[in-house]
Formats: sequence, C-alpha cells, structure tokens
Amino acid sequence: MQGFQSPYLHVKSSDGLNFTLLEPVTYIANNGTVIMLGMGCKSNGASTPQIGWDVLPPFSQYYWKAAFLHDCLYSNTALIKQSDGTFRPANLSKDDCDSLLYEAMTSLGCQQETMAAIYKAVAIFGQPYFDAARATPQNTGPLA
Repeated sequence: MQGFQSPYLHVKSSDGLNFTLLEPVTYIANNGTVIMLGMGCKSNGASTPQIGWDVLPPFSQYYWKAAFLHDCLYSNTALIKQSDGTFRPANLSKDDCDSLLYEAMTSLGCQQETMAAIYKAVAIFGQPYFDAARATPQNTGPLA
C-alpha cells in the first residue's frame, strides 16, 4: 500500500508551531521506495506566511503529513530503506523532495489547486530553506 502507513503523526511541541516526531512514520512512495521518518524528526508544517493562514494554514489535515515529510527530506533526516533492510539518509535532491511533497499531498486527498499552490511555492522559494537545512547537522533519530 502506497502513501503514509499511519493515520496520525504523534508529535510534541513547546510553542504550537514547531513539532517533533515521537514515533516513527513510514511513507511508501509510488515507485515503492520506503521512507522512514524517525523519532526526533522536526517540522513547522507548511511554511506559509501567517497572513495567508486563513487560506493555507500550516497544519491542514490534507497536507500536514506531506509537509512533515518534506521538511524531513529537506533536512535529510528522512531515511530510505535499502534492499538489505537497512536504512540510510535519503539525501535526495531538492527537486526529488518537492516531487515527493506533491505525491504525498495527492495520497492525502489534497485538492489540486492547493497542491499546485504549495508545490509552486516550494519550487520557487524553497532553495534557500533546502540549502540552510542541508548546512545544519541533523540527528535522524531512532527508528523505534
């Protein structure tokens, strides 16, 4: 079964804006790649400007998990399952991260217009965030 393998993200937050994963989450991509978000992965949801939260809130049920996946892919804290069953850091390109965001939003039933707006925003404005996330050492966290 493709998509997220859990209906919920079990997270904690000290400020209601930045969240840390408390349990691993698995996403299976359309091509069969298994992506694991380990405990300790972090996200701030969809990084939409606060002025636009009425239209695109950062934590919508239709794309929050996809945004969490995207943040973990950008920061390279997401892990990819290898053929021998071990995991390694995903280390995907920005374009691959952005494509997986779109794919994950599709799997969550997000509306086409919303997916297009979010995808276009990360495609245009995401490079500095991708570069900054990759420049910061990350802890992939334990898988269980």
